[in-house]
Amino acid sequence: MKLRKRKLNRNEKYACSSKSIAGIFKETDAFVSLGFLSRRFDFDFYDSRKTKINGTVVLSASINARDNADEEFYNKAYISLYVISDARYDDDAERVFIEEYLPELHRWYECVLKRPDTAVSGVYNFIIEWNDGEFKKHSYRYT
Repeated sequence: MKLRKRKLNRNEKYACSSKSIAGIFKETDAFVSLGFLSRRFDFDFYDSRKTKINGTVVLSASINARDNADEEFYNKAYISLYVISDARYDDDAERVFIEEYLPELHRWYECVLKRPDTAVSGVYNFIIEWNDGEFKKHSYRYT
């Protein structure tokens, strides 16, 4: 795992600490960004099916499993955590995220990597949004 982290402004945080996500993905070749690539979520330019998001995206992950992907990027996971306001995200929310959603993200990651050779190729995505005190996950693929 490779991890990059950007410092936060006062009154900001990530959905979990770098230590928490590193503990789950330490044995993988995933690239984990805590605000390093971007401070906020944007859909991929090539994603025409854009999932309906009502809240703030706190995490997104993607794995490029296209047949024509460069060897360097094929089946490599990119996981990004985004900045969220301290006032809207308390310690209980962080605990739920760490205990329920990080393991679910890891199961998704393992499932995508273990798909059969006959599986449909594409870019697999996993998004977690935070809205009105609750998490919601989205998992989809586009070609």
